[in-house]
Amino acid sequence: MTEIMNNTTISIPDVHKKAGRKKKTEKYNTERVDILNKIKDILMVTQENNVFYLYDIDTNLDKQQQINDLKIQIETYFKSKNSAVFMPADKKAIRPYMSLIRLVFKEMGYNMIVTRVTIYREEKSIYTSMYTINKIV
Repeated sequence: MTEIMNNTTISIPDVHKKAGRKKKTEKYNTERVDILNKIKDILMVTQENNVFYLYDIDTNLDKQQQINDLKIQIETYFKSKNSAVFMPADKKAIRPYMSLIRLVFKEMGYNMIVTRVTIYREEKSIYTSMYTINKIV
């Protein structure tokens, strides 16, 4: 932008500061990656094995507790305002650990594909959900 005064040209830089605070994605990038990696470790999800089963989490109280223990960190580092886990008690989530898993994967750019499958555990056939995790490119 230029302004003319007394036949003199003055150049005024067009600098606009972005108002507001930083987004959580920018502010807490390393913490968010750490939480994602912890959840992947708990679920035993890797690039080669990007699948986990709902039955395996539902029957493993230790895994549920490990994920639920990340709740405070997830609330701090992720957009959690509208998640069912963080709603008042009258709107309580049925599987809070699954809500946390979905929230983290979604915000970190992953797509979760849910498929109903039959798996075999301890010589029993079990109808459950299979979650396939894919990074959105």
